[in-house]
Amino acid sequence: MGSRSRSCCPRTDLAKSADWAADYPGFDIRVTGPVFGGLTLSQAAKDDVVTLVPIAFVVAIAILAFFLRSPRAVLACTAVVGLGTVATFGIAGWMGIELTAGTAISPLAVMVLTSASCVHIVLAWTRALETGTAQEATAQALSLNLAPVTVATVTTSVGFLGLNFADSPPLRDMGRVVSLGLLFAMGLVFVLLPFALRRSGLAHARRRLPLSREGMERFARWVWRTQMLWLVLFPAGLAVSAFGIHRIGFDDNLLRYFSDHYEFRRDTDAIQDRLAGMDSLQFSFTAPEGATVFDPDFLRDIDRFAAWLETQEVVVSTLAITDIVKRMNRSMSGDDPEAFRVADTPEANAQLMMFYELSLPEGLDLNTQIDVDRTRTRVVAFLRAGHSDDIRDLALAAEAWMADNTPETVATAGGYSVAFSRITERNNRQMLLGLVLVLALVSLILMATMRNFRFGLISLVPNLVPAILAFGFWGVTFRDVNLGSTVVTTMTFGIVVDDSVHFLMHYLRRRREGLAPQAALERTFASVGAAILITSIALIAGFAIMATSGFTINQHMGALTAIVIVFALLADLLLLPSVIRLFERKS
Repeated sequence: MGSRSRSCCPRTDLAKSADWAADYPGFDIRVTGPVFGGLTLSQAAKDDVVTLVPIAFVVAIAILAFFLRSPRAVLACTAVVGLGTVATFGIAGWMGIELTAGTAISPLAVMVLTSASCVHIVLAWTRALETGTAQEATAQALSLNLAPVTVATVTTSVGFLGLNFADSPPLRDMGRVVSLGLLFAMGLVFVLLPFALRRSGLAHARRRLPLSREGMERFARWVWRTQMLWLVLFPAGLAVSAFGIHRIGFDDNLLRYFSDHYEFRRDTDAIQDRLAGMDSLQFSFTAPEGATVFDPDFLRDIDRFAAWLETQEVVVSTLAITDIVKRMNRSMSGDDPEAFRVADTPEANAQLMMFYELSLPEGLDLNTQIDVDRTRTRVVAFLRAGHSDDIRDLALAAEAWMADNTPETVATAGGYSVAFSRITERNNRQMLLGLVLVLALVSLILMATMRNFRFGLISLVPNLVPAILAFGFWGVTFRDVNLGSTVVTTMTFGIVVDDSVHFLMHYLRRRREGLAPQAALERTFASVGAAILITSIALIAGFAIMATSGFTINQHMGALTAIVIVFALLADLLLLPSVIRLFERKS
């Protein structure tokens, strides 16, 4: 059992496992370890590209076909979305970014976000067809959406660029790839899509769309009448979310990053349940200056520390050279139980270790436990941890125990297990800095574009509330987050801005035309209400598909993003109009 570095891919290891099972019938062959876990990451990336990206493409086109009811428009959107997705793969290749489990979903994100931009232009074109030719309708649709789509795409790109604050290189790569992919796709939206729409006939205008202008205007009047309800419900939801966010914990483990679909996860669970813990903490100790690892006091400190580790609940076993020294000392003393201890002199301990090393099979030595200079050694604790908290708590407790009991012999907990257990917490701190920067940049862009400071501030309400509500809901229901969850707030801030940008810019346009607040709100719902609903449905479906990935980081990222967009839809259609009315009344 164990991973083998010569394997080129998981399938090779599985084939060897099958050969071993055939050679040794009756034995259960399991393969696991960090190396095999890394190889399985590549397999997870391939699976997401081969399965999730095509499924998301089909679903996005099906949603467009259902709501747009224009074969030519749907075909044009398909071309734009398809070319944008292919270009995203090309951008990753030109930048030298390999598709890993963390970057494989980049084309999926570009796909669903590009389809949202297409919807806004096509629906505006559809409305304009009722009073003009296809060419005039195309010009009018571009006139109405050029600024909103540009601002929405730029702010979304800024949000994804905020992932550069992440500690994880794959997440930083994903941010750059998606950002550039969106900008390239925006060019296609403004060039290829209008080219196709201009050549469409007027027959489309006679097709009744599922979401009518009259229905959206009735909905706007209902929201206007129920303003106080939403101004009470949303703050109440934020209060509940504060409790949920307080419950959130960080849980990251390479061995649990994969679903049961992967052989690696099944083998790892089986080994951990039946044999030994797969997580580990490693402590590297340096002998006192002028001494070696055979110094009796140094070895006694290590022995006391190893004994303390073995008393901890999550520790299955430990590995330390003091075990070898004590066993050899007892054997060399006629198996006297009293001799099961560290020898009293460095020379005696060195001789015991030399005898042990000479007894090892050819090719084996003690270099995995002692360095060549014989001044450093390590202690390894093998754990059966059900949560990252167990690993973090043990690491802190071990360091505190050494500071109190062996102050001359101390070490810091290391190893991939403790690194993964702390990566989300550390990444979360980094992403908070990224969120502040993204928030500032997006706010400045919105204020400059709308040329209205007050509405620039109003836009922050529907853009910040969804993330708070989503994480509060997650904390109440699922509780734990991982590395993928920590980037959602920064990433989705640019996404949820899209619909609020379209809403506010159309509302301001109507107000500058001289309409009263309620009339401007009704016209805004009639113009962009359907587009906001359709784009949100497309985004929710796309990221929900991402949540079906076999890689837990992508699962959390997709699920949380979908939840954020659900709350963003509610905030744009219910909270934002209520806040606008409140501010308009005060002004």
